[in-house]
Amino acid sequence: MSTPDDDPDEAATNTFDPLVPRPIDLPTVLPAGGVLDPAVGDIAKVFAAPDDPADWPRWREDLSAWRDDACRRLGYEGSGYETPEAERAARCLSVALVWLWDERLFDRDAGGFTVDRFLSATADAGGFDGIVLWHAYPIIGIDDRNQFDFYREVPGIAELVAEFQAHGLLVFLDYNPWDTGTRRTGNDDAAELALLTAELGTDGVFLDTLKQADDRLISALRSGRRPQLLEGSPACRTRGSATTSSAGRSGSPTAPHPE
Repeated sequence: MSTPDDDPDEAATNTFDPLVPRPIDLPTVLPAGGVLDPAVGDIAKVFAAPDDPADWPRWREDLSAWRDDACRRLGYEGSGYETPEAERAARCLSVALVWLWDERLFDRDAGGFTVDRFLSATADAGGFDGIVLWHAYPIIGIDDRNQFDFYREVPGIAELVAEFQAHGLLVFLDYNPWDTGTRRTGNDDAAELALLTAELGTDGVFLDTLKQADDRLISALRSGRRPQLLEGSPACRTRGSATTSSAGRSGSPTAPHPE
């Protein structure tokens, strides 16, 4: 994992003007020929296309040159994207992060989830390809329950997952790596998360506050009968692009072209 010392995106945020973008948050300009210092390119969030559409073909060539160089330098071979679950991720372009007790999703009077009502109420957003079921934060810490308890103690949650999937949505759980002061389960987080995703039949895991997962978490979540997609929270670094398979990443060897 990266640390604040080597990742400008993780540096302290209380020492600068919040109204002035940090360099890491600004678009990265790709030089002619696609030659870019890896210290800059590998952590870029967005590659800025030229303002003039006439320059886009050349820019695409430069972007391809940068991508090919990054792939060679990192030993990237793309097998992580040649699986059925990765193909599903490629179609997952719009993901909603939804609190389990959203009043459009949970009927308090009836004491149950209302997937059809939620989808109808959010239809004006254009529809979703996936959904993150947000569960614990900000109430976690009021007692000793851990993040996994906050899923397992919800009546009907497995049925909720299945119903969203029946509507064609990918369903993600939320993983909070910062949850270290609550009840321990006897397993490490990777093992417990793998058990939970198997119990609920989910499609993937949203890595709250993490750009990418470590090897232990990747192995645990991809070795089951239903390998899980991994969705990073901020931008995924180029070196993590082979293992972070869901949509919404930038600064990877598969950077998008301008419209």
